[in-house]
This record gives sequence, C-alpha cells and structure tokens, in this order.
Amino acid sequence: TSVPVEGTVSIGWPNAEYSGCPLRKAEVCLFRKQAGVIEGADTEDVCVETDAEGRYSLPATIGTRVYPKVQFADHEFVHLTEREVDYNRTREIERNGIYVTESGSGLRNLDFLDANTTDLIVEVAGGPCDFVL
Repeated sequence: TSVPVEGTVSIGWPNAEYSGCPLRKAEVCLFRKQAGVIEGADTEDVCVETDAEGRYSLPATIGTRVYPKVQFADHEFVHLTEREVDYNRTREIERNGIYVTESGSGLRNLDFLDANTTDLIVEVAGGPCDFVL
C-alpha cells in the first residue's frame, strides 16, 4: 500500500506576495530504506518529471523511510515551508528522511526551491568617450 508524496519545484526567491516560478521538467526521485537495511543501501523507488506548473506526485510505500531528491542540471534544491526557505528541514530530510505512515503526514506540500544563484553584471556606457558608468 502506498500514499502520495506531492509538492512543487520552483525557481526565484519567494516572499509573502511571490511564490516563485514553476520549474518544468525537473526530475524528482524518491529513495527509500526498509527498516533494518544497512546505511548506504538506498533504493531508488521511482522518479517523475515536474509538469508545466512545477508539480509532482510520487507513490511512497507505507512503512518505509523516503528521501526525496530533486535533480535538474547541477542545481541545488532546498525545502520550502510556507514559502520560506527552510535549510534545517532540508538537512533533516537529507539525514533522516520521512517515515511513511498511512496518514501520509509530512508528504503533502513537499515543496522545493532551486537555490542556485548567478551574479549578473550590467555595464552601461554613455557619453562621447564611452565611459562605463
């Protein structure tokens, strides 16, 4: 028996008015560990691509511990809690996973944000000598 793991993947730093832009075609995979399995014996359960709205849904087997992972190029992703970046929750999920219960607690609205940033330098030239301003 399984329950759904659902959420979104987005880019852009969210705030109260802005929830970021959906990231389409990011791969979301669910890794799992059975009770009593030795450390490092992760099993890739299933992977899906996000849709045009950045949404995904994966089945998780009840009684396992799952480790969701978002993959898109070489980007890094962090967990969002109510539109806020939550580095502590990100580390907790990476370290401990989420135990799957029949109620599906903690598996809905499992949202991720692309944490990669790029510096953009804009130079504007003007005047007869083409001085950089």
